[in-house]
Amino acid sequence: IKSYHFHSSQMPASIQFGVEFEGFTALKTPYPKNISELSDLFKQEGLGSMASLNPRASTGYKVWNITIDGSIITARDFIGRHKTHDLVVQDSPGMEIVSPILAGAEGHAEMMKAVEALEKVKFKSNETCGMHMHIGIKHLDFEQQKNLALAICRNEDELDKLLSPERQDDNNKFATSLKGIDNLEDSITAATTVEELVEAVNPGKNRYSKYDLTGLVLPAAPPTIQYRGAGGANYLPTAGAHAIIIGNFTDQALKNPDVKLENVISELVTHCHKLAHAHAKKPHAARHHAAPALH
Repeated sequence: IKSYHFHSSQMPASIQFGVEFEGFTALKTPYPKNISELSDLFKQEGLGSMASLNPRASTGYKVWNITIDGSIITARDFIGRHKTHDLVVQDSPGMEIVSPILAGAEGHAEMMKAVEALEKVKFKSNETCGMHMHIGIKHLDFEQQKNLALAICRNEDELDKLLSPERQDDNNKFATSLKGIDNLEDSITAATTVEELVEAVNPGKNRYSKYDLTGLVLPAAPPTIQYRGAGGANYLPTAGAHAIIIGNFTDQALKNPDVKLENVISELVTHCHKLAHAHAKKPHAARHHAAPALH
């Protein structure tokens, strides 16, 4: 995925989404003041933001929420276990940066502003950190939801190729594979209610799957599919491309359960080349004032 560079305009307008970034920063300010300092930086970058020591604090998904994440192994503990990793050493808990509800190209551009802000503070991650992407699907009809579940099932091997090795297959207990579920395609096809569909994909309402549909039935949960597979060591540079690929795959899968991820990516790459070519043909002054943001 590191070889892909896409334009924010390639995020489908119909895709409403949110992201969660888990990791650490190199801010020298001690915890918990570093949470507030990062929130202030977001505000300086024109991003609505709040800081909270309570990860369950509600923002109504209207602003970026800078909070803590106790599921992350601290950098100091992690380095003690894995001597080869060059990570920021700090005793503060890991951070989670939760986006507001975003949509289409403008939403992706805002996400990339957040990524750039995190890069300014040397945001780092390790194998215990994830990038989760939510896409709203509750408002869609049941057949579309089933189409998406089938497409994911049929493309899991290809989807895994977008992930770091430690998050592929069944290597991460917080992002488990669908491959161990018996007769999954048959169960999805046979489902006649949302509850049956969720039970097929996430047995026992297990939300620690790479493809979490439990938000469709659990009270107070975001009514989304949650893609939990991305993340791992230093994932931030690939966040923009990952979001574009998953957004386009979801958009097509809702309509066609036989969509192939490799075709989605090929179409994105071709379109991106056309955008770059069209930009290169513009007069120099126009290019200077309207350079495309490739992510």
